[in-house]
Amino acid sequence: MALEQFSQRLAQAYEEVHLLYRMARLLNSVDVPEQLIQIFCNQLFPVLPFSWLAVRFSPTGTPVRELAGRLFLSGQPPCSDEQFDLVSRQVVDELQSNDPPQVLSPGDHQLPRITGADALVLPVTHAGKLIAGILTGNKCGDDQELSSSEIQLLEAACGLLGVFHENVAKLSEQREFFFGTLSALTASIDAKDRYTLGHSERVALLAKKAAIELRLPREQVETYHIAGLVHDVGKIGVPEAVLTKAGKLTEEEFAQMKRHPEIGYGILKDIPSLGPALPGVLHHHERWDGNGYPRKLAGDKIPLIGRVLALADTFDAMSSNRSYRPALPRDKVLAEIRRCAGSQFDASLVPTFLQMDFTDFDAALARHRDGVARAL
Repeated sequence: MALEQFSQRLAQAYEEVHLLYRMARLLNSVDVPEQLIQIFCNQLFPVLPFSWLAVRFSPTGTPVRELAGRLFLSGQPPCSDEQFDLVSRQVVDELQSNDPPQVLSPGDHQLPRITGADALVLPVTHAGKLIAGILTGNKCGDDQELSSSEIQLLEAACGLLGVFHENVAKLSEQREFFFGTLSALTASIDAKDRYTLGHSERVALLAKKAAIELRLPREQVETYHIAGLVHDVGKIGVPEAVLTKAGKLTEEEFAQMKRHPEIGYGILKDIPSLGPALPGVLHHHERWDGNGYPRKLAGDKIPLIGRVLALADTFDAMSSNRSYRPALPRDKVLAEIRRCAGSQFDASLVPTFLQMDFTDFDAALARHRDGVARAL
């Protein structure tokens, strides 16, 4: 019997070590934090003798916006989803970063009361601050006592999550800095003409929403957002008198304006991280019928990102006050987009674009109009 128990324990120890190795490798990939945390839970849960396991992030303890306040659950607690969501949030609100593993009993806490059994709670920390809690309970089998090996495995899992969070937080900070720099750059270009204040930000918003509607991968959604922010960066090489001219441009002035996609491409082409966005910068003024610029591409030869940006750019231009005309009403903007489907725009994209929710866009437009009004 003793030999059999030793063999079982040895096998269990191997499974635990192998699990931690797999999870460490998994968490080294920080591409999509939410997906990785759920996979983390799904891999940890089967190795433990509990009916459910959850990771609940603090709403304020993490700088990673994708994780703040999120609940990740494997298994099923014997209570309603609403109850568990509310009470698990309360548990993490009460948890301290220096707390040891805690066994909560039905007599002293709401969580074990709604699940009908003891629950184990451990803090996950980053830089000395609480970022999340690991919660598990309703132990299976005849032995209801918690073993030291179970607690050690969960403590090791907490340590891995803490290291993972540190890496994600660093990437998040770098990402915020990157987007802050891009936004500042594009805002300075938009500010050359008070009528285009916020244009790049709004085009970026529309391009991102369109990419989501098209069910593009998350990485591409971000690329479309970036391309929207920088699509007009080439206007830095266009004379201000041309950019702000109230009347119709002369042929020579229009030729200068038409250079801005290639100027922008030239400015950005040596920045590796912006490589995927460059086709949008270069081709956002191409037309489906081949009468656009700078390369007169037609149909599917125009990269998808260029076709999406063409819609976003035109939609915002018609929705905004310009030096040569006031903003068009929304119904006229939509009608014009429909009218140009198949000539200026890819007809297959127009229905997708027009069904988008423009609430965020309208809020940004109102905010930027207020900024223009205050500047006058």
